[in-house]
Amino acid sequence: MYEETDADLVSMARADNTEAFRLLIERYRPMAFAIALQKVSQQETAQDLVQEATLQAYLSLNQLQDASCFKNWFYGIVLNTCRYWRRKQHTFFISLDESAEDLLKADDADPSDLVEENELRAAMQEALQQLSVKNREAMVLFYYEDISIEGIAERLELSASAVKSRLYQGRNQLQKLLTTRYPELSLNGTRKQRRK
Repeated sequence: MYEETDADLVSMARADNTEAFRLLIERYRPMAFAIALQKVSQQETAQDLVQEATLQAYLSLNQLQDASCFKNWFYGIVLNTCRYWRRKQHTFFISLDESAEDLLKADDADPSDLVEENELRAAMQEALQQLSVKNREAMVLFYYEDISIEGIAERLELSASAVKSRLYQGRNQLQKLLTTRYPELSLNGTRKQRRK
């Protein structure tokens, strides 16, 4: 019995054959679920992420250049979906940690300083979300997770110079975004002030 290749099924799916797309996904769902489960360690969340990746694959099927490479292409979509979910979770936990720190400091700090610090932190989080995905990923790993450039390079499968480039671009993007809102953060300040 002849079994359609991935390329055959992609071709049929592009011609609005939903059964062909279903067969394609069923072929690689176990792989997708295993990847997602490895990344998030929660079965229900992993299933949701596979579902989301499946929808993304369906909506962008016409962007797949080599139909015979569906497996690797879908694998990449699943990985990116998991990475995006983890970044969102990381940002949420950072916010909670910072809120707890603020409560601990509230007794011995000037209230106006706390308000200003919280406002700046919120502006930083907002600006961080506006960075390109690649630059934001490098910035979060370096500044929030305190991972070395070599560690980031290994995790993202990049060279150290590529990580440095993303950090440089990310800092420049952040500076432009923040100086429009806080002109006092411009390059006119001392190096120490700018770093803070």
